[in-house]
Amino acid sequence: MLDRPSSAILEQEGKKYIPGIGSKFEVFIIMKFLNYFYGSKYYFEPKVAIIFFLGISSGIPFLLLLSTLTVWLLETGFSKTSIGLMAWVTLPYTLKFLWSPFFDKYRLPILSDILGNKRAWLIFIQILLIIAIFGLANSDPAKDIPRVIFFAFIVGFFSSCQDILIEGYRIDSLTISKASFGAGASVVGYRVGMLIASAGALYLSTIFSWQWVYSFMAVFLVIGIIANLCSHEPEIFHNKSSTVEGNSDKTLVKFFILPLRTILARSDCLLIFIFILSFKASDTILNTMNMPFLIELGFSKIEIAHVAKTFGILAMIIGGIFGSFLLNKFSLSNVLILCLTLQIISILLFILQGVSKNDIRVLFMTMGVENFTSGMNQVILIYYLTLICKGSMSGILFAIMTSVSSFDRVLVSMVAGWFAEHLSWVGFFAVSGLCVVPAICILYRYTEHFAEVKSTRTNEVVDFLPRFLIQ
Repeated sequence: MLDRPSSAILEQEGKKYIPGIGSKFEVFIIMKFLNYFYGSKYYFEPKVAIIFFLGISSGIPFLLLLSTLTVWLLETGFSKTSIGLMAWVTLPYTLKFLWSPFFDKYRLPILSDILGNKRAWLIFIQILLIIAIFGLANSDPAKDIPRVIFFAFIVGFFSSCQDILIEGYRIDSLTISKASFGAGASVVGYRVGMLIASAGALYLSTIFSWQWVYSFMAVFLVIGIIANLCSHEPEIFHNKSSTVEGNSDKTLVKFFILPLRTILARSDCLLIFIFILSFKASDTILNTMNMPFLIELGFSKIEIAHVAKTFGILAMIIGGIFGSFLLNKFSLSNVLILCLTLQIISILLFILQGVSKNDIRVLFMTMGVENFTSGMNQVILIYYLTLICKGSMSGILFAIMTSVSSFDRVLVSMVAGWFAEHLSWVGFFAVSGLCVVPAICILYRYTEHFAEVKSTRTNEVVDFLPRFLIQ
């Protein structure tokens, strides 16, 4: 086992600046995180380590379809409206709950007998995902945009299938006492994958063509196949009859119809949907259009990789840590007030960035606050949805509600491109600020709603969050 980093090393590293990573503060935060990470023996257990590497494999494809593809299309000459419309290729992430039962009901001939059903499906999907990314790599937006759209959608579909199988492996392979460590490893691995697909891809694009960059990203996904081959099939999936005969068509109908009826029967159903839409809209707009915004201001890809991606993802992780801590200490409504306030501050900082042009100091502040807020928002929203979905059929209820939340991202992203094309950046961000108003009004008018959803299971829900985010 690796030795725990000493405080002397932390202090020494915290005074340095490492090119390609960022300031001494960033290095210090990384070392502090590693200090905690190395201090827990559970993170070095094979199952948890495998989940970490599978998390990397899960995090890479998502940003290849968002910010990284956005830069490629911008350099090719596509408009902001067209780039916003490209968000529809991530629709499979929103609808993945529709085909999630498929992998439990059906088996792959021969391969399922050798590896087990879940591992067989996962390696099959991983191979198809790599092939799809190579297909995207061998496309040219300037000459054949339909081919790019086709392969981007296929990458999104296979990536969503991979996410289903990886989450299934994580849930079923760990005991309850180690579930939080598995969740923590999954989150950190996913963020590392995002870092590779964003900052790593931007660094590579300064040396190689985008076709080569996407080819390198496809090769990186081999790490997921290796992790899968090093894993063992969870015992729950060794019983063939449970996977083949356990789900009838009637059961699958109930699987979707009953949860939908449960949600729609709630008296506060419309209130919940409007709040989720408004709460995520501003954050989604800023995340979707920040790449066109920064490139138009004159920032280089290296500067964006340093600040918006490397530093930004670190700030997002810290925001998640802070959000989890607040949920343990304060009421949900008070934490939501802070989140909405930070969203407004983030919008004002983007307006300031538009006035300051390519001022790198303002960029650090803008990206730091925006990503910190985004990290908080993700944790708070998951917590809120978990409270709403408690009780019977909680799993599918949560899947449906997170799909509604993801559909919000797709819909808002598609509209945001048109507004960015027809408004100045200051006007665009001002409009995005209006999206927060409904959430503020709901929080002010219906405070009792957020008090009611918080039950005696609050501590149980918070404990579901990755333990390293709470301590």
